[in-house]
Amino acid sequence: MSWDVSERYFEPRRDGSAATAAAGTPTLSGEAAGAQNGAERLNASSGEAVSAGKRLAGGLDAVEAFLHRYVALSEAQYVAVTLWVAHAHALDATSTTAYLHVTSPEAESGKSRLLECLEPLVPTPIYAASMTPAVLYRAVQKYRPTLLVDEADNLLRDREAKSELIGLLNAGYRRGALAYRIGGANRNELQAFETFCAKAIAGLDDLVATLASRCLRIEMQKRRADEPVEDFYREEAHPQATPIRDGLAEWTEQNVETLRTVKPERLGVRDRLEEACRLMLAIAELAGERWRTRARESLRELAGVSTSGALSERTQLLADIRAVFADGGDPDELPTAELLDGLLAIDESPWRSWWGVERDGEVHASKGAARKLSSHLRGFKIASHSVGEKRKKGYRRADFEDVWNRYLPAPSLPPVANPLNPLKPHEQAKNEHSESARTGALRADSNTSQTRMAEPFERIERISAPEWAPGLGEPGYLDVLEAAFRAGQVTEQERRQTRLVHLVACRAGGGAAA
Repeated sequence: MSWDVSERYFEPRRDGSAATAAAGTPTLSGEAAGAQNGAERLNASSGEAVSAGKRLAGGLDAVEAFLHRYVALSEAQYVAVTLWVAHAHALDATSTTAYLHVTSPEAESGKSRLLECLEPLVPTPIYAASMTPAVLYRAVQKYRPTLLVDEADNLLRDREAKSELIGLLNAGYRRGALAYRIGGANRNELQAFETFCAKAIAGLDDLVATLASRCLRIEMQKRRADEPVEDFYREEAHPQATPIRDGLAEWTEQNVETLRTVKPERLGVRDRLEEACRLMLAIAELAGERWRTRARESLRELAGVSTSGALSERTQLLADIRAVFADGGDPDELPTAELLDGLLAIDESPWRSWWGVERDGEVHASKGAARKLSSHLRGFKIASHSVGEKRKKGYRRADFEDVWNRYLPAPSLPPVANPLNPLKPHEQAKNEHSESARTGALRADSNTSQTRMAEPFERIERISAPEWAPGLGEPGYLDVLEAAFRAGQVTEQERRQTRLVHLVACRAGGGAAA
């Protein structure tokens, strides 16, 4: 079967206007650019093999176009969901699956609509909005469906049901993993259930960390007025999706052995997500260079979102402690009182409500805050010591270095150019050693981090600075940065990130962190 990717996927809207996709949507020709390169990576020389790559690219284009008609997503989300649909058809080629976690800050943001769009595209869908865990276990074992769990908040509200469902989801991402339950007529038999299948979970609440770490997080927002989508009519949408679904099913059946042999390059994300995304990357490889590039960029972007959404309380504490050290000039030691003050000043984290008390309009550390902080860090084998000239209790930065590298993604670096005041061409020579220091920092960090650090940094608004402003890694840079922050021209997040990069550049170049 070949996909008839024609104008029927862009039928006129009910108001008579053309149902064209948003800007940047691929043309649905079935001859996606770069398919020839994808076939060559398979060492294929026959016309049949080349056609397989083109057919796959056309099928992915058709899935993406179908999604564009009914839901408003970001570019990265369209690509990831499209690849997830294809991966649901190709599970025989892998031993792990990535879950989709569809969430939003408010109700009526399109979560259920996205699941409705997935239903006619995926193999053997089971739309689970009110099933009991007992039914789900047996349905998954019998049919190995694509499980679409809507309103997951309701299913997880009951404590016993939550435990049952989390057990099914935690075990179900890997082939061969079994979940055990007591069943039988008299509930005295030990029963084992195979729970491996593709799963998409929609709900408002965050998932528990063990489950969130296995998910690609699709954060949806309410549509703007300039983001029109078509009304979803099941009787119209399902017939349109059927040839796409059937084509994907036939393609994967014919090419499952080929998919097993594809070894895509690593994304550079957390191991669990790296493993789960491998099949989607393999599918993109076979679809050609355009899909390969889009897949890697999109999955890396969403993996960063998923990682931030999956941080446990202790991992969040490590991230915030790293920020407090960076905010204080990256000292070798910090007294416990200063560290707690820094943690309590972070509005987005829970420490203020957990460990703070309000006095005279200000938040101070509570009486037991130091003990609670120590308890949270004990699992990482980090303990307090006597620090500073006054030998107060505190923490050494060196004790955190190893766990930061193990548990946290590396901080993103801004562009090489000075974000505060771009240098004139004749002044570039003054900053040559800053460029060298930053390059050395990148090289050193790349040996210890699985995360790409060269992501674009949000542009900082230019300020009225001296005729020559120091660059990253140069003395005086922090003074200019602080002046920009006080003037309201640099945000708190930009200030922290830029300060951290400056200190990294100073250490790499052997300079002082002034």
